[in-house]
Amino acid sequence: MAKVVLGQRVFLTPLFARPERFLLRCFHVDPQREQDWKSYAKSLLIFSVAGWLLLYLILRSQSIQPWNNFGGVTFHGAPWNVTFNTVCRRS
Repeated sequence: MAKVVLGQRVFLTPLFARPERFLLRCFHVDPQREQDWKSYAKSLLIFSVAGWLLLYLILRSQSIQPWNNFGGVTFHGAPWNVTFNTVCRRS
């Protein structure tokens, strides 16, 4: 872990170096610049909201997802208030 933090080469570097550089370019991130507390807080909030929305959409669209029939039981999407409560408790 220390090698990763220090930017040294590890055994997974050949596998993940290119995708990492691609994502950094897509998100306009300078890997040499450190992140201050304001940008960290912004990133944390954006990631949390995106995860909340993704989980909410997955649970709400359960009735139209493929492979919905599990052991002969077909699942239907829960009402919005149940889904909202579930997502808030899991996030």
